[in-house]
Amino acid sequence: MKQLYGKLWVKCTAIALLIVFAVLLAASALGIAYLINYGAYADGGEQVRQIAENNLLQQTNGDGWAALHAWAEDDTVSRNLLRDRYDPLTSNIYFKLTDKATGEILFSTGALNKDDYSGKASAYYQQDMSTSLSDGSDVTVVYQAYLKSPLAPRDSALYVMTWVERLISARYLLIVLTILLLAVCLFLFIFLLCAMGHKEGVDGIYQCWLNKIPLDLFLALLALLFFAWASFLGNIWYIDFWYYILLAFGTAALALTLLLSVAGRAKAPGFFKNTLIYKVFAWIFRGLGRIPMVWRTALVWGALCLAELFFTFMLGWNEEQYAVLWLLSRGVLTIVILYLASSLRLLQKEGQAIADGQTDYKGKPIPRWLPALKKHEENLQSIQSGIQKAVDEQTRAERMKTELITNVSHDIKTPLTSIVNYVDLLEKEDIQPEKAKEYVDVLNRQSARLKKLTEDLVEASKASSGSLPVHLAPTDVNVLLSQLAGDYMEKLEGAQLEPIFRPAPSQPVIQADGQLLSRVLGNLFSNICKYAMPGTRVYFESAADENTVSLTFKNISKYELNIPAEELMARFVRGDRSRHTEGSGLGLSIAQSLTELQGGTFRLEIDGDLFKAVVTFPREQTELVQA
Repeated sequence: MKQLYGKLWVKCTAIALLIVFAVLLAASALGIAYLINYGAYADGGEQVRQIAENNLLQQTNGDGWAALHAWAEDDTVSRNLLRDRYDPLTSNIYFKLTDKATGEILFSTGALNKDDYSGKASAYYQQDMSTSLSDGSDVTVVYQAYLKSPLAPRDSALYVMTWVERLISARYLLIVLTILLLAVCLFLFIFLLCAMGHKEGVDGIYQCWLNKIPLDLFLALLALLFFAWASFLGNIWYIDFWYYILLAFGTAALALTLLLSVAGRAKAPGFFKNTLIYKVFAWIFRGLGRIPMVWRTALVWGALCLAELFFTFMLGWNEEQYAVLWLLSRGVLTIVILYLASSLRLLQKEGQAIADGQTDYKGKPIPRWLPALKKHEENLQSIQSGIQKAVDEQTRAERMKTELITNVSHDIKTPLTSIVNYVDLLEKEDIQPEKAKEYVDVLNRQSARLKKLTEDLVEASKASSGSLPVHLAPTDVNVLLSQLAGDYMEKLEGAQLEPIFRPAPSQPVIQADGQLLSRVLGNLFSNICKYAMPGTRVYFESAADENTVSLTFKNISKYELNIPAEELMARFVRGDRSRHTEGSGLGLSIAQSLTELQGGTFRLEIDGDLFKAVVTFPREQTELVQA
């Protein structure tokens, strides 16, 4: 069903069917109301039949007057035409004119008189008529009309009574039909309400041009169309039954348009914002918002005082009217003051919560129609979020400091323990020269590790403080990357890694310090050799566009990377949480600091076990001249 909401032809078909079924529903409902009003469900429709027959006979009243004038003027042609129209062989209606004074039949549409017609009529109608004769005298006649029983000739009377009998016989079926029509109309109406705001091929709520008209302006246009339709009908039609039917039809069409438009508008945000009233008040509030709060308060108070003076003196109200105005104005003013006091209390509670250190406090929001207080609330919330952020940063810094102390202690303690133990062995045991040489090798290796850690600490300190000298010069990144790849080829093969080198098609040049950049890239190569999963490919790529040059290193980690990239670049943090591999945990931190010293950026990306490091520099527009 939802797939049909956006199809235009489905909505047009639903609207057309709704109009047709609504007309049928109105007709059937009027029929039921007519039958109930005249007791058709109680007496089997007898009263309805009598009313229909009497209406048929009353409609011949005009022909009765025509016959009277034709008799008075001795107009034989008119009388013959009336007899032809009401010929017993072609008409079910018979009427005659009888002199009320003498009882003489002055005119009849057939040969039967009243006595002869009695027992053969299902309905009877009588009326007195008076006219003046040519000699100045007046004559009063009795107009009598009869309806045949049974109806035989096929005329309008037979047609009308046939439909009346059908309506009476189907009176219970009409109730069932009305219920079914009502159900179908409700289904189509609900479907259209759901379909409004949807368009095929458009995601979300779609507003047509009609729904973009401000709602109050749209209501005014519909009201104008209603009055125009009523005026048009009044000029071209008599005010009768059909006039009200056409007026109701136009009203229903306009009401359906309004309801469907409101349904589409209600599904989109800002229902009341798309009104002229809202826009006018928003413009007024924005204008007041630019005025300082003290002057704004004085302006509002002055406007209230002037309004009170106008209603009191300019309109000439008496004491009772003024008392009512005073009570109403003071009541409204009291409500506003209490509401302002309540809003100020909310701000006071929020400020007290911040002062008490409750950085997660959430109070009741201030309404936007109080812009000054709303702005103050937003400022308090900004202070609250700033305090919360500072607390989070401080907590993170304390945690990092604790981890730093733990990691440094572990990294320094490990080589020192080895040195102490092996020195103790050399002192206590009578060891052969070969064994002593093996111990000395261990001492040398661990001493070198401790020395490297110390050097890294010094370099990290200098890099982060910016005290290292930087000598920028044009540098070809492809040449530098290929040289370092060649230098680390043996270590990569020893780590069972397959290097893939993808240089940039051009020879991009950057402004960088060759030694510092080599240290940055060397740290990344060394990091790959230590932590990349054996038997996988590692990628070294360079790329360039008009403004930047980037160097990318990608590898699959042998250890689970369950820490954020930002934390991995912190000092003394390794991808190997168990710290079984050699290393100080300073390489990435040093690489980031050295890159930023040269005016570049260093970024890490982690996707599962995929480790990606990207070094980016501004591109030098003047390329190196190849020798």
